[in-house]
Amino acid sequence: MKDKLLELRNSRFFPVIVGIFIFLFLLILFFVGLTIRQQKIQSAASKSKTESKEYKSKNNNNKDNLLDSTSTDSNMVDGNGNNYYEGISGSSIDSTCIRAVYIVSFYYYKRGNYKEAKQFLEKAITLPFDEITLDTLFYMLSNVYIYFNEFNKAMDMIENYRGDLDLKKIIKYRIRFYRELMKDNEDSLLYILEDFMKDKNYSKSFYKSYLYNLTMAEFIFYAGGDDSLFLSYLSKAMSSNIEKDYKVYLLEGQFFHRKKEYQSAIQAYKKALEYYPFNNIIHSYMGISYYHMEDLDNALKEFKIALSIYPYDYNTWYNIAQIYLYLKRDSLAFDALKKAYMFNQNNYKALYRIGQIYYKYGRYKKAVLVLEKSIDIIKKIKGKYSKNDVKILLLLAESYMHIDPNSYRNKAVDLVIEACLVDPTNNEALDLYERYTGQIFKYSKYYNNLNDSLKN
Repeated sequence: MKDKLLELRNSRFFPVIVGIFIFLFLLILFFVGLTIRQQKIQSAASKSKTESKEYKSKNNNNKDNLLDSTSTDSNMVDGNGNNYYEGISGSSIDSTCIRAVYIVSFYYYKRGNYKEAKQFLEKAITLPFDEITLDTLFYMLSNVYIYFNEFNKAMDMIENYRGDLDLKKIIKYRIRFYRELMKDNEDSLLYILEDFMKDKNYSKSFYKSYLYNLTMAEFIFYAGGDDSLFLSYLSKAMSSNIEKDYKVYLLEGQFFHRKKEYQSAIQAYKKALEYYPFNNIIHSYMGISYYHMEDLDNALKEFKIALSIYPYDYNTWYNIAQIYLYLKRDSLAFDALKKAYMFNQNNYKALYRIGQIYYKYGRYKKAVLVLEKSIDIIKKIKGKYSKNDVKILLLLAESYMHIDPNSYRNKAVDLVIEACLVDPTNNEALDLYERYTGQIFKYSKYYNNLNDSLKN
């Protein structure tokens, strides 16, 4: 017997025979795994159907149970349980997976994966959930729309909300505030802050709530209010943060960053990571602080961690492009900027940076196309130019003049005039006006026509 085995082992067919046995063994493992996976899918579908029926019959369930991130995340078996994705990722949704749509929506929302959250939430609100669940969905989707600067949609969602009136009211304030923040409208921000501070029509307990104090701190911070008042509300928010929300420490980090206390900002962000270790936004803000400390290695590291968690965040792609531009790695910056625009097509700043790269390499027609698009977006979402937009107007004017000074001079002059009106102290704008027209710019001559092109 041993002689036969040795003979077989020494045979030239031995490797082939071994290969066949290995192949058959792997094939058996594959079919066993496939069978187990199908059983999991059927089990999850059955569970979703049962839970959906039970949930509809329990109208007395309170809202806190729906917002319990621990119980929801435990049902979201992302690694081993791809079963919850079966039947809900296509254009139609199986009726047995209705509850699973809610779970997936909530999971993405809590993780800050707003691109996917938006997709599933928009499906979820069309499904036959009970009123309490729909209220939770409307609330989450309104916040997702705020993130994407889709403020009208956000307002529509919160109008559909029928739950806590204090919560509904404060979300409306947040929508108003962040809409004006996007427009760089400092006067409106202060007006909304003043209006919010004077509003005394909340329940007494709500004034002590985390959301109220966090919102007050955010409004004061972004409106440029008093630091001591900001810190007072921030402290109240921290003491009432029973849900261990990371946003209060994120805001503290932003405060230190504005004060150029970058090391303190990073410590605050690390505290936020203790509450939410896998949050891309926190890592992105840490990257910004490292960037301002000129620690580019750690900045890139944090941005890449953020992208590994959530590769669709347009702000992170924009920030990483800033580093590549600083390092004069224009090709990498260009690719990052394209993604920053792709993931948010209202991102006029990314288009401006792309225009800069085209301009740098003498591709002026390409520069004009993206810069005109950038201007169109500003008109759409802001309604008027701010001082931060002057550089876009001037680069577009210069691009026109490089293409054909005779054909585009009037367009270029109009852009420079608008730049001078928005920021009469901008020396570059004043110099370009004199170079294009041969005259000194006189503010009073054009004052009555301020931003007429935007109104038209």
